[in-house]
Amino acid sequence: MNTRITIYDGAVPMLDQIARLSHLSALAALDQAGMELRDKTREAFLASKRSEWSVFVIDGKRVWRKTAMNPRFGRRFNFKKAGPDNMANMITSFLMGKSMTLVVAGMHKSFQARQYYREAKSNFEGGPQYAGTTGQVLGGSWEILQKLSRGGRFSEQSARYKGTRMGTDTKPMGENPFYRPRKFIEIGRSNAMSKVTDIMTSKLESLIYKQVNRVNVRTEVRTA
Repeated sequence: MNTRITIYDGAVPMLDQIARLSHLSALAALDQAGMELRDKTREAFLASKRSEWSVFVIDGKRVWRKTAMNPRFGRRFNFKKAGPDNMANMITSFLMGKSMTLVVAGMHKSFQARQYYREAKSNFEGGPQYAGTTGQVLGGSWEILQKLSRGGRFSEQSARYKGTRMGTDTKPMGENPFYRPRKFIEIGRSNAMSKVTDIMTSKLESLIYKQVNRVNVRTEVRTA
């Protein structure tokens, strides 16, 4: 006599369900790690040393002046369209679920942010959970972030960035000024890595274990 045990979870094979939950748990961990990297990078950005130069709008034109009362680092001036008042808000976390690729402080179009980590807490039930729309970060804004982080001479910046500066009415800093490197991307990553490592190891393992053990399993025993 032979005994065969078949494991079911509704109509879905048990191993397929485990694979699905493991994949979603990995996305949930990446989602949480991305938020940690984003937040630490924003903190490092806002803590950066400010410039001695400030820009003012006089008769509708931008004028640069030295001042001891500089606004907070990263204050954003946009005369064409609405947007965040500080470049720190342009540092985002963008998780591409299909390719399991996480991008922090990169370029992207506007998107509906899916919160995998919140979904994990509810056992990925009830469909995707969204946290509203994240605004786009396009080439010009990204180039400014890169310039602020890595610094360097004006002549060393990308053509895209230099093109945005040509409309400045006055250039009191000279034709080829040197921008102080703030390195907030590297600092943010360094400050986040201990927690990110914990998220992607022990917390991910625990999350997969909890999700898999919630699976409602039905077994069927047959004899032949």
